[in-house]
Amino acid sequence: MTTTAPATVPMIDDPVTTDVRSTVRRLLTAECSSQDLLTFVAGDRDYNDALWRRLGRDLGLTALLVPEEWGGAGASTREAAAVLTELGRAAAPVPYLSSAVLATTALIEAAVLPSAGVPAARAALDTLLDGGIGVLAVPATQAPRDPCTPPRPPRPRRPMAGCAYPEP
Repeated sequence: MTTTAPATVPMIDDPVTTDVRSTVRRLLTAECSSQDLLTFVAGDRDYNDALWRRLGRDLGLTALLVPEEWGGAGASTREAAAVLTELGRAAAPVPYLSSAVLATTALIEAAVLPSAGVPAARAALDTLLDGGIGVLAVPATQAPRDPCTPPRPPRPRRPMAGCAYPEP
């Protein structure tokens, strides 16, 4: 029997993604140097306010995933991934993933559902578009398991040929 590897999907940037990536890289080169990071870490802030404002208000990158009819850019997750890649490369201390991706996506989904929460979701989304900070929280009742129940004990280890496990 012959097996073949699945086809690979080339991650070639299109012109829009390349432009987004280079814009973010230029900003981070100018405002998020290694010395800037050391200064930030020595401080007591949770994130870099000035850099977050530049990303959100000045460049509009916090609105990438928001539909155009709601005041966003209407971009795809590919552009958001390009931003995240550059932010990770620079170790930028900003809440982009939690606010501009997770919370924004959850609010968009909530805003399109026929429920009483639509105005609240839209209002929260507007706050994020203006550079606000968002966090996605899941109620404990919706969590995969009861948070008050201790986790199951680990399964006994089965020795593998040629492997020795240290005693606990």
